[in-house]
Amino acid sequence: MERLIFCKNTIELPRKFEKTMDRRISKMRIPGRKRVASRLNRKAKLSSDACIILALLKKQPQSKDELCKGTKISEAMFYRTVGLLEDFKVLRKTERRYSLYDYCDDEKKVVMVIKSWKEIAFRYPSLTEIANEANLLPKVAESLTRKTHDRTGWSMPNQAIIDSATEQLGEVLTCAARIRDLGVTRMNKDFDYDNEPEIVKAAHVFLEKYPGLVPVRVVAERGREEQIVWSLEALKYLGKNYQPKDNTRLDITAMKFG
Repeated sequence: MERLIFCKNTIELPRKFEKTMDRRISKMRIPGRKRVASRLNRKAKLSSDACIILALLKKQPQSKDELCKGTKISEAMFYRTVGLLEDFKVLRKTERRYSLYDYCDDEKKVVMVIKSWKEIAFRYPSLTEIANEANLLPKVAESLTRKTHDRTGWSMPNQAIIDSATEQLGEVLTCAARIRDLGVTRMNKDFDYDNEPEIVKAAHVFLEKYPGLVPVRVVAERGREEQIVWSLEALKYLGKNYQPKDNTRLDITAMKFG
């Protein structure tokens, strides 16, 4: 019978006892859900859930048959594993195909890009802008743009439309910066928006939904001269370093008459 030897605050176990316990512990499973794996995956020391995730990282979406064939996992094991991955929002099933939970296919990307540009930039994006935003080849972007026309209503913007939208967005964002920094009362006193209520209304929307696009105002220490500094995100939609119109109100009391 093995004896435990007490040494102050520690307990020394005989080496034979330690080896026995090591063997027993190594055979025990870690508490938690079981991880099912085929013989091939056991040799590779990968569980079935890891194999499915790796397969989807290489290509997605994939059907059940494609995943079972590629991972060498039986259909029964597949359904057991997929059920757990869906519960933990690791993957999801759409139209009989599986993908990782945050996956967005190219067609959906194109639709999202077009709708986003229409809402933010006051125009549809060009094919080049769609390809860059969705990270697609130009030919692929053009094909998917035309394919999804019924969902987006997209049309190619000409230069006149682009220039008009740039001016509208630039003025809205500039107005938003003035409202943010000065407040509505002070802004109406310093700047003339009497004939542009739609600009003021849109500025409030951008302050609420897209505050990161609103520029920084750099005002001179003396006088009301201001410089507008655009973020990279705003420049993406503007297309250039837009200079706002001068719509400051004239200070009649400061004018000198000859």
